[in-house]
Amino acid sequence: MGFEVPQLGVLREWSEPSDAEEREERVMLRIRVVALTLTRTRLGRLSLTVGAVALIVGALAGCGGGSDSSSTSAGADETTTEASTTADDSGSSSTEAKLAPYLQFEKTIQVPGPLKKLPENADVLFLECSALPCKQEGEGLKRGAELLKLNYKALSSGATPESFQSAAEQAVREKPDAVLLPALQPSIIKTQLQELNEEGVVVALWATEQPPAGSAEVFLLSPKYWENDGAAMARYVQVNGGTDANVLFVNQSVFSFGNYMGKGISQTLKAECPGCSFSEIDTLPEEVGTKIPTAVISELQKNPSIDWVIFAYGAMDLGFPEALKAAGLEGQVNFISQSPSKNNFENLKSGSEVANLASNETFFVYYVLDSVARALNGEPVPDREDMQTGWFITGKDVTFDPATEYWEPVPNFAAQFEETWGVK
Repeated sequence: MGFEVPQLGVLREWSEPSDAEEREERVMLRIRVVALTLTRTRLGRLSLTVGAVALIVGALAGCGGGSDSSSTSAGADETTTEASTTADDSGSSSTEAKLAPYLQFEKTIQVPGPLKKLPENADVLFLECSALPCKQEGEGLKRGAELLKLNYKALSSGATPESFQSAAEQAVREKPDAVLLPALQPSIIKTQLQELNEEGVVVALWATEQPPAGSAEVFLLSPKYWENDGAAMARYVQVNGGTDANVLFVNQSVFSFGNYMGKGISQTLKAECPGCSFSEIDTLPEEVGTKIPTAVISELQKNPSIDWVIFAYGAMDLGFPEALKAAGLEGQVNFISQSPSKNNFENLKSGSEVANLASNETFFVYYVLDSVARALNGEPVPDREDMQTGWFITGKDVTFDPATEYWEPVPNFAAQFEETWGVK
């Protein structure tokens, strides 16, 4: 069996398993949480805490599977990091429980049922922002559009309000059947959105502020989604780095998702890790692999207490491990990111990057296309605003060649979508 697919937009609750197979799966998840208690300190030391031992005992005891077994870890009231003293001080058991959904991989895609028909020959226009994840999304959209028999076209939208508006105006002039707009703030293209709506164009937005009601048939990666991701990254740091972690967030505020992620990180640390600190710097897309490593090293040298760096997306840490080594800071600073690129998989394999809150751009945009296809068909569009699409991976999960392959959040997800769309 395994866990039931959660309701869209709702984090799974930690409930009592119903049979032996499901209990075994819960045990594996508990052991995965235990792995996080092998905490990395600022100097890279590893320590097995009393809480970890208790969690292991609890996990093994759970294999018995009686109705009296607890649905939470046996060591929930113990400490989970070197720096913490009691659960009341650090909220460690609560932190681990909230982090758990981001450690358990899914097995099936979340769809309401088969697509009724293919929206053949519909014209779809993708306004592609300049960030690397947008370009990766474009590659996935092109593949998925071919499967759905859509006429696909990409148009560069840059990374400034002016370029966003120009691209949106071009979309209005072309009058496609659907327009896909990642990271384009609805407030910036309010007039163009209204014109698209008046023309009956299906609008799909993601990684933006909340759009006005009725302005987009499809909306994913809402502000809440990014705040949840930021909260998960803050909790990952707390579980692995202790209750005195000093966090630097490397933002790219030109894309709004980074601001929401930063909000999730800072608010979670403030509420759940009062001994932790948070600071932030801003960067630009064109600084990836050039100025960003230098800027981060400068911050680390100005504030040597920083021991964790969180990058808003994976490509932003390109060149950072080399910069750390050149500055003599290798092994003194841990870093994580989300939405991995090839450089992140290599970093994970080498151990220089601790973890990545990983999705797969093709995996994600197949959900976009599934929603768009249903909207074009006049079918009900599922609510996927806050749906979780990323899970933490570490070096042991990189069992593929990053040069030619990519991590699959759900095994064989492409084949599952193809079956849903009736094109397999």
